[in-house]
Amino acid sequence: MDLSRNLPPTVRYTYVLPMDGDSENHEVSAMEASMSAVQSLLRYTFNNKKLLEDALTHPSYTGSASYQRLEFVGDAALGLAISNYFFLKYPDIDQGKLSLVRAANISTEKLARVAVRRHLYKYVRHNVPALDEKYGVVFGVI
Repeated sequence: MDLSRNLPPTVRYTYVLPMDGDSENHEVSAMEASMSAVQSLLRYTFNNKKLLEDALTHPSYTGSASYQRLEFVGDAALGLAISNYFFLKYPDIDQGKLSLVRAANISTEKLARVAVRRHLYKYVRHNVPALDEKYGVVFGVI
C-alpha cells in the first residue's frame, strides 16, 4: 500500500534574496521555507521545529547536529505506526503476513521512492556541492 498517494502536491515557494552581509538571515529564511514546505507535504505541523530542522540537515552541514540519532528513533516510530495501521486495517491477516506487508512498506527502497516522488531531497540542507547533481543522476530529476 502506497501511503504517499494521498499527500498534497509539492509546495513551491520563493523568497527575496538577502542584501550583502545578510547571509545568516538568508539561511534562516531558506530553512524556514523548507520546513514550511515539508510540513505542508506531510500534512503535519511539528510542535518542536528543531526536530524537523535537524531531520532536514545532512551530516555534511557545518556546525550542525546530525540527523542520524533522529533516524534511529524515526525508524522505530515509523515501524510502530505502520504496524498499527496494518494491524487495524486487516484484522484477519496473520502475524507472518503482517510482518511481510510492514517490511515492504518501511524498506529503504520504498521510502526512497516516496521521498523522490515528493521531492523531499530538495529540502535537505547540506554542504556537498555535488550532492544535488548526484540526486539528479540517481533519481533522474535533472
